[in-house]
Amino acid sequence: MSDTVNFSLFAALSRRSDGGVVIASNARNNLQFFDARGRRIKTVGRSCRGPGEFDGIWSLSRTSDTLVVLDRTGIPHLFSVAGSYLRSDPVIANPATTLGEFPPLELTRAKNGRPRANLYAPRNRVTVLSDHVCTGYAGGVTISCFDQQWRKVGTATLRDVAPVSVTKADEEAWFNDIYEANVGDAKDKLDRQVRLERERRTFARSMGYFGSLIASRDDLLWVGPPSTADSRPFVTNVVPSTPTTWRVFRPNGSPVATVSLPARFRLVEAGGDYVAGITADSDGAEVVLVYRLAKR
Repeated sequence: MSDTVNFSLFAALSRRSDGGVVIASNARNNLQFFDARGRRIKTVGRSCRGPGEFDGIWSLSRTSDTLVVLDRTGIPHLFSVAGSYLRSDPVIANPATTLGEFPPLELTRAKNGRPRANLYAPRNRVTVLSDHVCTGYAGGVTISCFDQQWRKVGTATLRDVAPVSVTKADEEAWFNDIYEANVGDAKDKLDRQVRLERERRTFARSMGYFGSLIASRDDLLWVGPPSTADSRPFVTNVVPSTPTTWRVFRPNGSPVATVSLPARFRLVEAGGDYVAGITADSDGAEVVLVYRLAKR
């Protein structure tokens, strides 16, 4: 691939039926289309808040012949798999508003009465399958799926799970990200910023019972473990240092499988017989990996 391709702040990827891939870049707020040989054939989108424009790409998923890009405003932008803009749909911009209120960021009260962000706290998770929306609060062990008329069709229940604790190392990593994301700034300026952030922030005791929800290409719900990457301000892809376990369900809530993924691999997309995601090489550069699933 050309060295002009920017994969920094890589947000997500999706594989196309012709063997090509679509990569969402959070650095440039666009979608980059590549053919099966790795040649870039199209770039779609830009930084803004209009139709088909992105205010920070949060996720990319594919449902049949449609790409769904969710930005941080909560609005899904729909594109064809060929890259043509279809529409932006505020109707499902925030399913949690319709399905029940879940706090996107928990707050605690400081002694002066001002709210402080409770970082790494359990949060609402949402993913869109082809005909369903699945959502759940990470502080619980259930994820509910709804049809297009917002009728509940099933509830997936996680069994034999425990909440993942937030460690002191996790807390310090959040502040260290500020230094790493602003390496050109004077250290005394960054020190002041970090001190101010320490006054404004507090940390949850745990991240909850689950993290990412991913809609697979075969229309199943993949439920992943919590990750500190979900709340780190300047880092979108932290590859896990240990193996991860994902639980797979049908929209009606029935369990399908438990999948173990290797360390140094962050899942981005799943299909009936494969998983795709990223790792990082020795220089910290992101690398796309695809594994074939083996049944036991």
